[in-house]
Amino acid sequence: MKMKTIRLSFHYLEFEDKADLLRVNLFRYFYIDLSKRLFKSIGSFKAGGHSIAFTTDLDKGSLEGQFNSVIAGSISGLRNSLNNRRAVYVHRNSGIPLIGSVSFSIIDRNTSLIEIKPVTGCNLNCIYCSVGEGANSELTDFVVEPEYIIECFKRLVEFKRQDNSKLMIEAHIGCQGEPLLYSALPELVAGIKGAGCTHLASDRVGGKGIGRRADNNSDSGININKRNKNENNITVSIDTNGTLLTEASVDKLVQAGMDRFNISINALEPGLAREIAGCCYNLDHVKEIAKYIAKKAELLIAPVLIPSINECEMIKIVEFAKSLSKYTKDKKPPVVGIQNFLEYRTGRNPVRQWGWNRFYRFIAELEEQTGVKLRMSESDFSITKTRPLPKPFRKGSTITARVVCPGRHKGETICAASDRVITVRRAGSAKQGQEIKVKITGDKHNVFYGENLEHARFARISRFS
Repeated sequence: MKMKTIRLSFHYLEFEDKADLLRVNLFRYFYIDLSKRLFKSIGSFKAGGHSIAFTTDLDKGSLEGQFNSVIAGSISGLRNSLNNRRAVYVHRNSGIPLIGSVSFSIIDRNTSLIEIKPVTGCNLNCIYCSVGEGANSELTDFVVEPEYIIECFKRLVEFKRQDNSKLMIEAHIGCQGEPLLYSALPELVAGIKGAGCTHLASDRVGGKGIGRRADNNSDSGININKRNKNENNITVSIDTNGTLLTEASVDKLVQAGMDRFNISINALEPGLAREIAGCCYNLDHVKEIAKYIAKKAELLIAPVLIPSINECEMIKIVEFAKSLSKYTKDKKPPVVGIQNFLEYRTGRNPVRQWGWNRFYRFIAELEEQTGVKLRMSESDFSITKTRPLPKPFRKGSTITARVVCPGRHKGETICAASDRVITVRRAGSAKQGQEIKVKITGDKHNVFYGENLEHARFARISRFS
């Protein structure tokens, strides 16, 4: 059969030649290293950028099938390039549902605000981080296919609007880490906002939904090049530390449909700002980006008040926000939403947290000093109660669940059942694909925790033997 050159191009995949290895990058910050020998049955190849070209006697369909098979068979080796931690790719054919976890996916707390978590991992190492994120953390990372999120989000919006078809929904992108590490963020924002989402397509590499083809005749259905009017009564907001934002990326996100940026600025004294960030931190850049955002979109400055560390910085941050009023369209200062540092089992806890009474006394005093409203409530963001999403199981119930991937923290496993994921904190030696009996130990807001009953029984026997 005659040899020919066939080029495969992708939107979410990038290729790097590394001697005997081919590095395949997914969403820029995640990668798998593959031996070039894996492709020898396909033909000689040259890879770079978003495409790979094979010289082969195969037809295009057969070539795609073999290439897809290699990638799909290796995706379990996915790593985060920032910290070299193992990572899990969650996509429509992964068998991992998008409701049930606080680490990734979609969270519905029975209000008009829907939380979206497309990625984990962070470029900072904040001393107060509630999940212990940072370069040296022993965590598993997750990255989610944007089309999968959009499909699930749309179904959830339809459910919430059964009682009110014009219900205003806020999609809030808030990750365990920094969402700007998610290279598909503009596509995700545009899809959530509702621009051109009638037809969503994704490459199904090996039936695994990896990469999305970028051929000229291939359309993802997600148009990020046109600012979306809010015809669907959906607003989009994001939590970010601001360090990775540029004027160009702000413009792109606003064009895609981003309505509000919540930027965490925890101190205006450079040395203290670096200390809190736990690493190199360019405060001047973050301040300049805040000014730029104030011109382009809604801005909220969201410091975390860490007792005995940065109380004195709060008044400076409020005054900084007031100084930005000259940049905003309505000439009003951005909202300042001061957060109370809270201690968490999984977090870094450099100090003891304040009780809420003490925190709100501090806020009241600061309001009096600055003349700025600082105590926020759900009504300030037009958040309303909605019908609760049904729970397929309840705390205390016993279910059969399938192990689908490692959990976020050491010793955790993610299981799936009834279109939900369950974080099993003591899974024992359960293997991926195995079915286990799980006792549900937590079910608040359709976020599920459980324990492996067989492992718990074995642990009790071992303890008393």
